[in-house]
Amino acid sequence: MSMLKLNKNINLHDQNGFAAIIVAFVIIIVLSLTTLGFVSLMRNNQQLALNKQLSDQAYYAAESGINDAAQAYNAGYSLPKEVCPLNAANVDTNQPGYKYLLNPDVNTSTNTSVTCLLMNPSPQSIFYTVSANQPSVVEMQGCTVNASADPTAACGSGTAATVNTINISFKDQVNDSVPAPGLTPGCTSFSSDPTWQYQNLLRIELVPLSYSGAITRSALISNAYTAYLCPDGTAASGTNYPVAGNTGVNSGQILDTHCTVAPGATGPNPSHLCSASLDVSAFNDSTYFIIMRGIYSNPINATITLNGTGGQLNIGDAQMLVDSTGKAQSVLKRIQARVPLTNEYSTPNAVVQGEICKQLLLAPTTQYSYNNSNDLSPCNNTFRSQLP
Repeated sequence: MSMLKLNKNINLHDQNGFAAIIVAFVIIIVLSLTTLGFVSLMRNNQQLALNKQLSDQAYYAAESGINDAAQAYNAGYSLPKEVCPLNAANVDTNQPGYKYLLNPDVNTSTNTSVTCLLMNPSPQSIFYTVSANQPSVVEMQGCTVNASADPTAACGSGTAATVNTINISFKDQVNDSVPAPGLTPGCTSFSSDPTWQYQNLLRIELVPLSYSGAITRSALISNAYTAYLCPDGTAASGTNYPVAGNTGVNSGQILDTHCTVAPGATGPNPSHLCSASLDVSAFNDSTYFIIMRGIYSNPINATITLNGTGGQLNIGDAQMLVDSTGKAQSVLKRIQARVPLTNEYSTPNAVVQGEICKQLLLAPTTQYSYNNSNDLSPCNNTFRSQLP
């Protein structure tokens, strides 16, 4: 009897031990999975941090390439660079400043470098962000590059071409509402038209400025052209507005612009791109200053292209288009930038404000003087384009 009782007790104890083993295994598995999860999370965080660091390094390397291109141009290298690697075979070693384009390594200890650098000092379009508070003053020269005869030709004063048409496309960065379906009778009555939706207007001032011509105060006043580009969904595409007869005291036209849905824009209220063409053939000039300013507070993206007798022209003395790719170990970053080739002129909205006369620097930097004792302007009767 006692033996049977002992066996029963032993069997009961064995079952309890088996259940304890199962529970222990389950706990171990849960702890293992939890540990693996934490390890995996830590590794992912470390990888993300490393990727962020490498991405930043690659981006900074690409920015270094942009700086190299700007340094090369400032040192006198004015030719386009159309092949990626930074080596002597892809640059003109007869050009000053070429050495800035021969240093692909940014930091050898971190394996950071510039793998590709392209530069175009005479693109066929220039782009600006225009503010309502600060006018953008742009110098530009129409020129031709004969790629078939010399694919590395520079666009400068030696290849200047007469500009027949200045094309301006612009887009309000904030107000993406559909332009008015047609203002009656056009933008000239926008102030009282209920269909006008308060899109930003682009104010432009255009001055022809040939390097070979004399720059005088009277010439600047009589040849200056001012217009207000008003968004309009019904203006005919490709409309050319003549500048002749509308300069000087006759300036101040309000022009309807042709507005269409911007490329790639989607959604119920897609952004719209408005454009207008100015016929400047009467000026018979290749070099211009254009001053742009938004009428309302929203910034405006504006793109300018030039056309001559033979078609679209290259644009010199304005912006250089640079395409740079940086590499940090296995991570690549590519950026494009537009580098200004001439001074970015920051001019106030008015020369005279109350009794305060503002002294301004005008361009180009060649010195010109104007002194007329009959001029009753409050600026000491002196007009200068560059201080001594």
